Amino acid sequence: YVLQDPDSQIVTDKVWHELAFGLESLGLDNETIRGRVAEMASFFGIQTWFHMEVTQLSGGQKQLLNLASIMVLQPDVLILDEPTSQLDPIAATDFLQTIGRINQELGTTILICEHRLEDVIPMANRLLIMDHGKLIADDAPANAFEALRSRKHPMLHSMPTPMRIWSSLNGNISCPLTVSDGKNMLTNWAQDHTITSVLKREGKQHTE
Repeated sequence: YVLQDPDSQIVTDKVWHELAFGLESLGLDNETIRGRVAEMASFFGIQTWFHMEVTQLSGGQKQLLNLASIMVLQPDVLILDEPTSQLDPIAATDFLQTIGRINQELGTTILICEHRLEDVIPMANRLLIMDHGKLIADDAPANAFEALRSRKHPMLHSMPTPMRIWSSLNGNISCPLTVSDGKNMLTNWAQDHTITSVLKREGKQHTE
C-alpha cells in the first residue's frame, strides 16, 4: 500500500535502510535482504542516491522510495491511493511510468485511485467508476466510458480528451484512449465526413 503523502510512509533515515526495513521486520536473513534490496535499487534506478539521507530527497524521489520499499516485499497486489497528488507533473509522470513497468515486467496486480486520468487510463485494462458510493461501471476503459455516455453522466467531462471527443462523433469507430489514437481516429473520421472551418473569435489584438 502506498499513501498520498510521501513523508508519511518513510520510517528510517537512510535510503538503503528504508528499502531493507520491511524485510528486516519479516525476519529474513541478511543475504536475502541484500539481494532483494540490490535488485529493487537497480529496477528503480536509485543507485546514485542509495546512501543518501531521506531528508535530502525530493518529493518524487521519496514517493519512488516508498514504492520500492513495498515492491522489495514482492507483493501480489499493489494498492495506491492517489500517489501523485503531492508531486509535480514531471515527477508524477515518471512515477506512473514506473507503475506501468511494474505491471508489465513484474506481473504485479495494481489497484490505483488516481486523478491524472489522461496518464492512468491508457495503462489500465479495467476501469471502475463510482458515484456517491455506488459502482456504476466496471469494465475495460472504453466500455466503462461507453456506460457513462449511455447514461449521459456528468463524469464524462472528467475523462481523457480523446475519449470526450469520440463521444461527440457519430460512427462505428473504436474509442481512443491516447492522444495518438485520437489523432488517428479523427484522420479516419474526416475521410468520410465533411469538415468545416471554425470561425475565429473577434477580439483585441495584443502587441508587445
